[in-house]
Amino acid sequence: MSLRMTVMSGTANTVKTSPHWGFELKQATYDEACRVLENIRKAGAHEPVDQLAREAGQAVTLLTEAGFQGYYHRPTEIVPLPAMAKKTADTGIRGIEKAIGFVIGQFFKKRTADELSQLADYLETMLHHNYEAKSHHLVFPISDDLHERALTLISKVQNDPHPRASLDLIVATLSELVTESIDAYYLQPTAMVSIGSITRKTADMSVKGVGSGVRGLIDKLVRQLTDEQLKALSYYLESMIHDRSL
Repeated sequence: MSLRMTVMSGTANTVKTSPHWGFELKQATYDEACRVLENIRKAGAHEPVDQLAREAGQAVTLLTEAGFQGYYHRPTEIVPLPAMAKKTADTGIRGIEKAIGFVIGQFFKKRTADELSQLADYLETMLHHNYEAKSHHLVFPISDDLHERALTLISKVQNDPHPRASLDLIVATLSELVTESIDAYYLQPTAMVSIGSITRKTADMSVKGVGSGVRGLIDKLVRQLTDEQLKALSYYLESMIHDRSL
């Protein structure tokens, strides 16, 4: 799936694309995020922003829920886990959701109008509508190197009769994508705003725990998949790689 826009250069049409990674959004979630962004743009520089900050936090919570659907629930629907493994993973995910909920709550406290505007601009770069497929996604850029390695690994899994032989590489690549996700979803946005040292330290610890927890789940769950399950999962992961115009 590709998300592309045409860039006019002189009399010729040129398209420059950059690899992105991301999950699909429901229409209602996409529309709500766009509504909040528009309200932030319309707000005056000196208007009270407490309500806008709450709305932004609620919109990000919706996007986070969509992220869990895209990164965990949907994959485990495609590749069902054994009952005990699913129970353990669900417990881990609930803990991760709770930690992220705390971070979102802390993050949107006491935001200024200027900070909300910067965050809105950043979020806007991540929201994309695919006109051809009539679908919506939340995406972030990944390096050309990671993009190529991910595509090569996906192809290998799909064509190798015994993809379990590549388990270490699969786990490592997925873990790297988790690290990139934390950078896009947490480190870059928090670098734009002022957060008290204690709050930032607490949030950083929570996010660090989230990253460790997710990588641990990946390592544990992926190693339980059969060759056929790995192949099925690879097609879903392939659908999360996008090209976006620069």
